[in-house]
Amino acid sequence: MNYFENTGLTAEDIADLRTEFECQPKYLYRYYLTMTWKENPSWSYEMDGVTFEKKRESQINSYFMTVAQSSRKKGRNNGTHFKSFAAISRPHINKHFHGVIQSEFPIPVTIARAAWKHGTTEFVKYNPRWAEERGLSPTRGAINYIFGKHQEHRKLVFGDVWCPAKKSSCKNGNCKHRKENYKQRVLI
Repeated sequence: MNYFENTGLTAEDIADLRTEFECQPKYLYRYYLTMTWKENPSWSYEMDGVTFEKKRESQINSYFMTVAQSSRKKGRNNGTHFKSFAAISRPHINKHFHGVIQSEFPIPVTIARAAWKHGTTEFVKYNPRWAEERGLSPTRGAINYIFGKHQEHRKLVFGDVWCPAKKSSCKNGNCKHRKENYKQRVLI
């Protein structure tokens, strides 16, 4: 994968993504997040660009999995299934990533913030009318900001749904939230 390639979304793609995100009836809880890395000068000296980007993506994947597994429903740690759409700052331009999440159950802010171990966090409820409420163009909303700044952000590609693998059906690979049996064994 070329981490330095421009892979932005078109204006139509962004509008479709916003519609999909805001109109998904299965996941009613929506959040916007920005996670920033602490300054760590050793990364740029000890790693080449591709290794550096793989490390950052690995930390993001770990973060999302921790959030999925740690979120609670009615006092029990059942986790929550969620879909995420995110973009990471381009190498050496900035040190953060932005994302939006659609969740099956509420995600407590304390859990979302504590799960990010690498710097500062912003985790707030998604407001689809954020731009309009400030007298700005509707194209200034979170999804447009995240995916419309091709020169600054690179879209991250995730699987279908983050699954906490807490229920027996999920542990067995029959998660009803996923499109396919993701733990299906290859028969010889």
